[in-house]
Amino acid sequence: MGIRYIEFNVSKQKYALPINSVKEVISTNQKITNIPNTPSYYLGIVNLRGMVIPIIDLKNKMKLKDEKISEEEAFIILETNGKMVGIKVDSVNKVFVANEEDLTDPPTIETDPNNQFVERLYKTEENITIIMSIKKMFSLMEEKQTNLKAA
Repeated sequence: MGIRYIEFNVSKQKYALPINSVKEVISTNQKITNIPNTPSYYLGIVNLRGMVIPIIDLKNKMKLKDEKISEEEAFIILETNGKMVGIKVDSVNKVFVANEEDLTDPPTIETDPNNQFVERLYKTEENITIIMSIKKMFSLMEEKQTNLKAA
């Protein structure tokens, strides 16, 4: 039995996260409150039914080209280790099931900072979807927040 993933686009590339880490997908027309002195990829916070959730611009965080704004932009609300965060994506495509034989390890490219989030690659005949590691993403963000507080 395979693992279920949610697939989304960021700068014309397909990415995916395990569906069990996704709480919900919401519209980007939420009111965002900016927080001063935060990294450029940190869009701010939203109030989602009484929960304050930080929103990260994934395109900016991964230093990808800024393509034109899509009408399909969305925030994917994720949870890991009891913490919630939203990531802004260009569009949400589908939920799919991947079997182990469809997955491969990414090549080792030490100079690419985006590889720190890559866990596996999902191959089909037409595409490659990058499976992201939500744990690595969260731990790096928490590490940077701790460094900001210490400064």
